Amino acid sequence: MVINKAALDGIQTNFRTIAMQTFDSAARMDLSGIVLDMPITGGKLDLSWVATLGKMREWIGPRQIRDVVAKNFQIIPKHYEHTVGVDRDDIEDDQLGQYAPQIKLISAAAVRFMDDCVAGLLDTAFTTACYDGQPLCDDSHPAFGPYAAFDNKVTSTLSGDATGYANVVAARAQMRTFADAEGRNLGLNPTMLVVPSALQDNAEIVVNSPFKPGTTSDVNVLKGLKIVVLPSLSDATNWFLVDGNAQIAPLIRGTRKQPEFVGVDNPSDSEVFKTKKFMYGVDCRLDVVPGFPQAIVGSVQ
Repeated sequence: MVINKAALDGIQTNFRTIAMQTFDSAARMDLSGIVLDMPITGGKLDLSWVATLGKMREWIGPRQIRDVVAKNFQIIPKHYEHTVGVDRDDIEDDQLGQYAPQIKLISAAAVRFMDDCVAGLLDTAFTTACYDGQPLCDDSHPAFGPYAAFDNKVTSTLSGDATGYANVVAARAQMRTFADAEGRNLGLNPTMLVVPSALQDNAEIVVNSPFKPGTTSDVNVLKGLKIVVLPSLSDATNWFLVDGNAQIAPLIRGTRKQPEFVGVDNPSDSEVFKTKKFMYGVDCRLDVVPGFPQAIVGSVQ
């Protein structure tokens, strides 16, 4: 193939079509309730409002203005990329067939990465700070703004038996006690059990057994809890309870740019000249940060 503008335009169009079709067809997990998606239109997104919500109050006297208390709590999107280099010789020798699958793979990986970022934040839930300066899942969240002190970290196993069942029931009861600064219950109630692949079978037993594990007649009070399996969770023992109906999700994903196909195919480009490679790839800008910690209870073994 003669390398000229028409040929390079054709390659770019073909690769872009493959990428766009993959972006549209690649499977995305339903993580609604676990993560709140918010667009970022500038260089950052302020989240200080997360700690100012609370409940309605009786209006007696002047309105009570709830000042922002979580200073410098924000999302600054990070840059991510995945690039394939196409050797000039492969274009001249009509050997482009090997690159179409690569473009498809990196495009699908970019879509999957959007969900992997959620699992990545859960992997650090016991160390990454939320609006009050404590880790997302911690045993000593202080009273902060309109909220009372609370503990959303437990140390227990999710075994596929009566012990695992009791641990989930206890963690659920713990979330149900969370209150605001005036002692009023926040009305939180877990709807999802989030687990790594290694705990999927145990979760199925605990949640979907017709009766309480270990019995033949006691009602299974966990039936109806949705099981969400995140294969990219790196720890095989940690698990989480999430209230998917909370007004603010426990995680917030801010996206400045969805996965996008890009290419450098100008023969006179300095990098192309030096490396003899035309570059095609995908990139995006986003980040995932802790949102509303009261909407999650995390268990670490």
